[in-house]
Amino acid sequence: MESVVSCITLISSKIYHNFKSPNKWLFFKPNHMRRILLIALLFISACNKTEDHRYTKQQKAEKLVKAYLDTFLKGQYYYENVKFDTLKVLYKTYKYFDPEGIKLRNKATTYDDSSFLYDPNRKIAILGKYSILIDVRRDKKITDFYNKKRDSIDSVITIKAKDFKKAIFGYSIEHRFITINTDGDTLFHRMHFAMDTDFKKIFNTNWLSDYKLLSPKTSK
Repeated sequence: MESVVSCITLISSKIYHNFKSPNKWLFFKPNHMRRILLIALLFISACNKTEDHRYTKQQKAEKLVKAYLDTFLKGQYYYENVKFDTLKVLYKTYKYFDPEGIKLRNKATTYDDSSFLYDPNRKIAILGKYSILIDVRRDKKITDFYNKKRDSIDSVITIKAKDFKKAIFGYSIEHRFITINTDGDTLFHRMHFAMDTDFKKIFNTNWLSDYKLLSPKTSK
């Protein structure tokens, strides 16, 4: 912010100097005005870039997460930073970004679901799209059949992924923090954040753990 103010001050002094000069009226001609405005915009743009480069990627990520939580908590909770892990790079992968890879991944998932459906060791009830087949005959041979088809596709994905050109599409960071709600309960949170390469937007969040502390703190 200080660098931006310095730039604006410098521009103002230049304008003032031109205004005091004998040719001050030339300053107000349309062509001169456009030139001055262009120079001013370039100066401010350069100052903003300088300001942005003062922070490391780690610091930019932490700043973005804190701003996100400030909006998310909406002032209803007391927030305390515990720890930020080291920033990690997110790369595009074959099975999640390549059209063919996505199809193969979906097919492998279908085989995996079918394997689970017939698995003799399945101990939980099946709901949702398989609710009609809750009483399906469990057969290890059928399960093994689908497992082999899934493993075969996984092998193809592994081979093709080696030739897939990786590209950075964002960054991720894990954050541990404490909140105190309106009831005075102190909660510990462990949360994962994924953000774009410009550190302007968080596009995915994931709660890794969330539980009440045994020894609550008092709100400051």
